Amino acid sequence: MSRDWTIDTCVLYMAADVDYDAVEFLNRVLREGHRVTFDHDRRIEKEYQKCLEKVQQDRKGGSVALKKWFKTVVNRLAQKYSGKLQGRHRVKFKELKFDPSDWPFVAVCANTKSKNLVSKDSDYTKEIKEYLQKEMKICVLSIQDSLMIDKRK
Repeated sequence: MSRDWTIDTCVLYMAADVDYDAVEFLNRVLREGHRVTFDHDRRIEKEYQKCLEKVQQDRKGGSVALKKWFKTVVNRLAQKYSGKLQGRHRVKFKELKFDPSDWPFVAVCANTKSKNLVSKDSDYTKEIKEYLQKEMKICVLSIQDSLMIDKRK
């Protein structure tokens, strides 16, 4: 069964650093034909492209595989949603000091059926995760948790 995954950029960085769980997760997305979510304004795509550029400069080994993954996702598995947040969420995120660069990921994820956001980003504090779950029905998952969900199909 194919599902939507909203994948924080930190997962790509981890894969480039050869974190085996991150590599396995990204490979599984391709292998099983899951969709990767993007916003209509291309902010997530631009974040991914910045990651690829940085990886190419810093980590030569991981960049080739990651570029190939990105190209395949964009060409075959991308699913676009609105990346706009309601005003009340923006106000709360500012209050919680939630990094605005993460907002498009959250906005997109809120529009998906699965509402699964994969991240190891420290910006997703306990308070933010609770808010996302309660107010937006978004589940912020670690890579390891995402791998387990995928096994339970």
